[in-house]
Amino acid sequence: MFDVSECLIDTRFLRSAIYLTEAALADARNLRQRLAVAALPSLRAARTRFVGRLIHADEDSWARSLDDAIKWNTANRDESAVWPGTDQAEGD
Repeated sequence: MFDVSECLIDTRFLRSAIYLTEAALADARNLRQRLAVAALPSLRAARTRFVGRLIHADEDSWARSLDDAIKWNTANRDESAVWPGTDQAEGD
């Protein structure tokens, strides 16, 4: 939790820099996030630990997404795998 807190403080709570894909970071609209990733070791560390984004639309859907992410993460040992729920979260 300390590392995540440090990252959020370092980025002035620029949360999108944690969850944007590499392709999205390459977009000119995300220059601020791309520069933050390049400059902040705490942000790079947070990005390497990031599993997926859970949308807080309502308590029930959030709880289901959290359960799904935990089950997937504990069953999947492939470091390069991407949680399937990421696609759903990115669509918002």
